[in-house]
Amino acid sequence: MIIKKLSFAWLCCFACSACAQDLSEHQWKSRILIVQTSDASSPEYQAQLAALDGQATALCERKIILYKVIGNTYQKISFQNTIPSTSGTLKGTLQMLVKKNEAPFSVTLLGLDGGKKRQQKTTITAPDLYSIIDGMPMRRYEIKNKG
Repeated sequence: MIIKKLSFAWLCCFACSACAQDLSEHQWKSRILIVQTSDASSPEYQAQLAALDGQATALCERKIILYKVIGNTYQKISFQNTIPSTSGTLKGTLQMLVKKNEAPFSVTLLGLDGGKKRQQKTTITAPDLYSIIDGMPMRRYEIKNKG
């Protein structure tokens, strides 16, 4: 009986941690761009999505995973074929990061090390985003050792 209870408790803990959106899964593999809004129809949010539209190749080259966060839900968009796109309710480290930021709109860039590299309450153009990323030491190393 005790073994059944312990097994059930372990299963519950595992299931909860498996469904939590833990950003550390991307550490040293991908850069994270979080576009967050409380209203999907906000002009800033729509402008940011428009700025990223058609940029899949450049975003993939820079190892970017996009998290579109609206309220307490997210959609993860990968530009790399090896990482599946998903969606759901905010949980884990993504929820903690988003809850710290109460702005109606924001854009947050996390580097390969998981550190916050940029956060702003206005849209960012694709060239400005690429300039920030391309200036990072790890990205410069990637460019130098490419091909």
